[in-house]
Amino acid sequence: VSTSREVCKKARVPSLSYTDTCEEVFKHGPKKLRPYSKHIRHFVDAAMAGVCLGGTSVYVIFIASSLKDIFDHFIPSTQYEVEVYCGILLLPLILITQIRHLKFLVPFSVLANVCLVITFGITCYYTFTDLPPLDNIDMVASFGKWPLFLSTAIFAMEGINVVMPVENEMAKPQHFLGCPSVLNVTMVFVAILYGVVGIFGYMKYGDGVLGSITLNLPEGE
Repeated sequence: VSTSREVCKKARVPSLSYTDTCEEVFKHGPKKLRPYSKHIRHFVDAAMAGVCLGGTSVYVIFIASSLKDIFDHFIPSTQYEVEVYCGILLLPLILITQIRHLKFLVPFSVLANVCLVITFGITCYYTFTDLPPLDNIDMVASFGKWPLFLSTAIFAMEGINVVMPVENEMAKPQHFLGCPSVLNVTMVFVAILYGVVGIFGYMKYGDGVLGSITLNLPEGE
């Protein structure tokens, strides 16, 4: 973000996207690298598309798995595979992605946050109830599982594709960085939530914990 602000001054533009920033950095960088500015832009676009596609695919699978559990419980006579629910989600997701300005997504974000808080409360209720003794839990995983943890943590915390758009859409973008700042406060809060759910979820379900802890919640209640 700070680099983008410096480049904006040199390019004399109010704001730049992530790919625009990368391109302008090469344009105003060493002379030997300036001819590659367009190539860097295309590379960053492709990389960002891959990140968004991969991350979105995981979220779609999470949503589809949750929908499958809900419908299998309430309508047991009609059970479909997760892939079917992924296909059903395709149309609403395509419609939502046509919204290009973040301010128009605020109502969806508010609704999602309300659902998130409710789900977090329900999850904590079941997670903190009847915790098993720590003697039955491996406190440190084998070294072979560390890459899985690192990739999961990076996936959970990453948001590089939305950092620049959020900063550009803010009424006071100068508050995005600093101490305290929007970025710092938000990331600390998110890290605490992930830590609480991750630690106590593992204490509760052990190696049986699923990709989304909501899938471990009891179905008969």
